[in-house]
Amino acid sequence: MRESAERYRHLVEQSQDGVLIHDWGIIEYANPAFLRMVGAPHLEDVIGLHAVKFYAKESQARAHDRIARLRETGTAIGFAELILQRLDGGVLEVEVAGSVIDSAGRRLVQAQYRDISARKFTEREILSLNQELEQRVSERTSELRAANRELEAFSYTVAHDLRAPLRGIDGFSQLLKADLGAALTNEVQRDLDAISTSARRMADLIAGLLDFSQLGRSELKQRRVSMQALAESTSAEVARGRTVQVQIGPLPEVHGDAMMLRQVWANLIGNAVKFSAKQRAPRVTIDCVVGAGEARFAVADNGEGIDMAYADKLFGVFERLHSAEEFEGTGVGLAIVQRIVERHGGRVWVQSAPGAGATFFFTLPVADADAADAGAGATDGVAAGAAAVAPAEMKG
Repeated sequence: MRESAERYRHLVEQSQDGVLIHDWGIIEYANPAFLRMVGAPHLEDVIGLHAVKFYAKESQARAHDRIARLRETGTAIGFAELILQRLDGGVLEVEVAGSVIDSAGRRLVQAQYRDISARKFTEREILSLNQELEQRVSERTSELRAANRELEAFSYTVAHDLRAPLRGIDGFSQLLKADLGAALTNEVQRDLDAISTSARRMADLIAGLLDFSQLGRSELKQRRVSMQALAESTSAEVARGRTVQVQIGPLPEVHGDAMMLRQVWANLIGNAVKFSAKQRAPRVTIDCVVGAGEARFAVADNGEGIDMAYADKLFGVFERLHSAEEFEGTGVGLAIVQRIVERHGGRVWVQSAPGAGATFFFTLPVADADAADAGAGATDGVAAGAAAVAPAEMKG
């Protein structure tokens, strides 16, 4: 027993945690670690004092409660964060655990103290840094939103104000041709036609810029949308009057803004029809794969194809890989597709090779069968009604 007691005393005295033994408050023993914690030079400086005396005022009530709970239950209580009051007036943050021990037939309390001041300091530093970071992110986000609003407003204003002068240029070129009458030479005719063509092309570019800028201000009106109906009705409109085969596989429902998603289909199918038009048998294939809560749609054509070295430019505003003489367009359509898809929480990309056609992919969250809302019927009804004239495979 003496050897066992000696081993126990040695462990307690060498422990980095403070150990205090008291008779329900009155201190009978403290190890060196506890003495260092409270700043007591000698054991005699704490013997006979009440243990609660060494707690800061804000922790004393809780310390009394824990001693009372030990007396009542006789079972150990786990660590709790409290604050010690040092003899020199300083404070120390600690974790304290308590248990009841038997000593020569007496029931005493053994308390264990663990210094957590360094950890608490680090936690406060991290919390402060996180709050500072959140504040900075919030400020930068507000600044970015304000800058985007200003840029969108500027784009809208500039584009809107430029349309009237362009209409004037085109109109006056037509009037000039009429005024010249018989005096109109072939050379002048070509020049005036070039002026009109350039003005109209500029007007198309401005219209595309307006469409793109308005996307940032438009609110998403999300509901259940039948992508099958949208793709079929849109392809019927785009392919009308053209010799092109459009094949549409089964497409799921998604949650999204029906009008915006119609624009996605119009731009992707329109591009596919346009770039496959020079083929002997132009073909567009639309299908979808569903998995992991999202639908991956694909619009493939057998057209000119794209050099993937330039694929990253495709989704930029006014970026074109072909001249206007080769293929008409403004270079805004794919930028609009990307912006709409990303606003819906999806992504868009392309796979292609020169002369091997192109496949444009985009993803959207799949509509949950239990998440239908009151407006779903209206959206599906409109789309389905428009799709009634569009078979899955058509030739314009």
